[in-house]
Amino acid sequence: MAQAHVRALRSKGDWKVADGAITGGQEPPGSGVGGYLITDEKFADFELSLEANPDWGVDTGIMIRATSIGSQGFQVLVDHREGGNIGGFYGNGIGGFNTREFGFNAKRDSTGTAVGMTPVAYRDLTPEPDPGRSDATWSARPEEFFETWRFGQWNEIRVRCQGHLPTLTTWINGNKMATLDAANMKAAGYDAQAVAELLGRAGHIALEVHHSGRGDRLGAERWLPGRVCRWRRIRVRVL
Repeated sequence: MAQAHVRALRSKGDWKVADGAITGGQEPPGSGVGGYLITDEKFADFELSLEANPDWGVDTGIMIRATSIGSQGFQVLVDHREGGNIGGFYGNGIGGFNTREFGFNAKRDSTGTAVGMTPVAYRDLTPEPDPGRSDATWSARPEEFFETWRFGQWNEIRVRCQGHLPTLTTWINGNKMATLDAANMKAAGYDAQAVAELLGRAGHIALEVHHSGRGDRLGAERWLPGRVCRWRRIRVRVL
């Protein structure tokens, strides 16, 4: 079993409700161990909308059609950290594909505090060829994301999921960000039929708190000590 799956089973994450929002962090805080907050209900075709306000230095996301352990499914990236991406897709436990067209690093003030983000081309983030790289059916341009995302504030994320092997579409603050055709996508390690059999026609929705470490291709810390992501106004509309 992959290390991330083992960690997910050992920890449920540090989830709290405060000021009308769900807050997700590592449990215990600073331990480096994350977890998933998973819906009881399964969903097939649906549209999800929520608002997110992540601290800088967190690797989180929204799991779609997730299995009961949370760590297998289609992930909408909310990687708010060095080398991160928001609105693209990742195959969490289903082949490790990614569709990011661009990334970002922190823009810092004179004290070193992150006060914004600067765009970075994906080829500059990962100098070696990425065998899991797969183009999304469609992706917004980097400048469209940076005109849309409000650093340090609440941002609305909307996700539409339709089909047995779904077509996934994301919007940020009402602006379309990316579309993925899971039935026809090609990527090393991704087997569409096997994924369909594993996930089924309906699955859970889950929020992620990633474990810490520099084990990803980009070499960036996944979750800085004491950082959290806040979620609110979560709504699901069945299609």
